[in-house]
Amino acid sequence: MTDFIDSDGNGNPIAAPILPTYDVERSMEYPNLTEQLDMLWHAMDADPSKRLEPFYSTIKATKDKYPKD
Repeated sequence: MTDFIDSDGNGNPIAAPILPTYDVERSMEYPNLTEQLDMLWHAMDADPSKRLEPFYSTIKATKDKYPKD
């Protein structure tokens, strides 16, 4: 059922705005997944103690095979 909050001045009801839920608002604040993975990669590449296997070695193999120019 739709909640109505007011009328348009002609007696026609106007629907209440649908506000985003907590989880939607929170998810919109995070950087996109590509950026998150890039941050993770750079943190692991800079500090060997942060390397998570097999994630690190799999990405490293691809980066070594296809280096940036």
